[in-house]
Amino acid sequence: MSVQSYPWTVRIYKGEGRFLIVEEVEHRAGYNTYSDKITIVSEAEDNLVAKLGNEALLGLKSIGDSPLYIGKPNDFWKNGSKYKGYITFWKHNNLASVRLYQNQSYEVYSSEKCREKKGGYNGCIKSINLSANATAEEIGNAIIDVFKAAEEYYERNPMEY
Repeated sequence: MSVQSYPWTVRIYKGEGRFLIVEEVEHRAGYNTYSDKITIVSEAEDNLVAKLGNEALLGLKSIGDSPLYIGKPNDFWKNGSKYKGYITFWKHNNLASVRLYQNQSYEVYSSEKCREKKGGYNGCIKSINLSANATAEEIGNAIIDVFKAAEEYYERNPMEY
């Protein structure tokens, strides 16, 4: 049995010609933080849909196998981005998440950048629910679909930085 409480979440940032995948884990102090592991998938990757779905599933499995995190919150974006400040990273990356619930169903959704507080995400642009027996390809297609919805949203509603 995992010490990580549900839902388990893998966050995927898209920008700079790549997808940066990071796992959200529970810290022993009771808050959520990012794990030390990041995965980078190029937008030019062959079989991109399956690769994204597989990496999301591997991330969720890794969360289930993780002990409570005891390190300091890390600056994950510095390992997978040319941007050294989080606000600049935030401006150039959209966020989608894959959540696994206790009943083993999935939710894939894109988050809206917070217009009131730079660096934050709030609200949902598009959400897709998948059953417990969803395949890596179905999850990958959902990830691509919610990012496409986010890109269309920001074309219609550009951010003012």
